[in-house]
Amino acid sequence: MNMNNSKVMLHIDGREIEVDAGTTILDAAKRLGIQIPTLCYHQNLNPTASCGVCVVGIEGQPALKRACCTPVEKGMKVTTNSTQLRELRKSLVELILSNHAVECLTCASNGKCELQDLANYMGVEFSRFPKVVEERADDHTSVSVWREPRKCIACGRCVNVCSDIQTVNAITMAERGFDVAVGTFFQQGLGNSACVNCGQCTVFCPTGALREKS
Repeated sequence: MNMNNSKVMLHIDGREIEVDAGTTILDAAKRLGIQIPTLCYHQNLNPTASCGVCVVGIEGQPALKRACCTPVEKGMKVTTNSTQLRELRKSLVELILSNHAVECLTCASNGKCELQDLANYMGVEFSRFPKVVEERADDHTSVSVWREPRKCIACGRCVNVCSDIQTVNAITMAERGFDVAVGTFFQQGLGNSACVNCGQCTVFCPTGALREKS
């Protein structure tokens, strides 16, 4: 049986939809016009599922699932919008902001920052969590890209585009858990790495952590 031609029927927020097997919950919801908030997700990259903002509930399953990487299943009943989900998403954004240098008024990405847009959409005015931004020096070693690690949210987009699309592998993920950070080999700086100055990492960065040099 060719799974590529098989169809799956499921319900999202009480609405029935039939999609191809292997479709993610996020994409199935989009076909119904249902908007599930995302942050680390980008339609042109493989999902990293790092931020958790797209969590949804599935009837019969105790744990919430990340819509960006969870494939649909026959008979699945998905809830994308509930008080629990809204509060959890808001808390996740607040947690991300607690480890992010919030300098919106002076940031080059002010007005075009996905984290800023998401926080505004969710009504986040401040973080209930203590500020734990690690002081990391800016990386100005590259001739084309300026890195501000204090604004990095470790979404993994730059790592994905560098490794999967450009196949350069100049940027990597270091550490784990809350200490996870984007860096370069031995933290020698982007200008001392295999970087080819293509600038694709700056295109996919959702914040002001990576930007082109003038």
